[in-house]
Amino acid sequence: MSTKPRTVEAVRTEIVSAIAEVRTAARLGQDEQRAHTADWLDGLFAGVSDRRGLREASAQGLTLYRGGMGSFRDVGYAAAGHAVDRLYAAFGAAGPGSCATPDQQILACGGLWANGHQGFTCLAGLRVMV
Repeated sequence: MSTKPRTVEAVRTEIVSAIAEVRTAARLGQDEQRAHTADWLDGLFAGVSDRRGLREASAQGLTLYRGGMGSFRDVGYAAAGHAVDRLYAAFGAAGPGSCATPDQQILACGGLWANGHQGFTCLAGLRVMV
């Protein structure tokens, strides 16, 4: 895991790319609900340009991961499973301290394994490290 902080734009680009992967998987699986969710997420991240906006949008996106059966993360095909896991990790990369400050000062580092993929998580503004 890299401890090098990334820019807001780099993290936002990763999230937007993960959203596009969710959309592609949804189309392949004829999953209209996830396709609509991808559209909503695109709108959520459209105007994000600073760390605060990135964290707020990511926290809203993470609400999709609450719940069990029938929730956004409850997938029935491999392409959607990978896309949903990648999006979760991308949201986590926007957590507090994950992006460089304007002067490139490191604020914090931490990691978490989520569904077999190394990433970061931020839920309700908390940084979790295991």
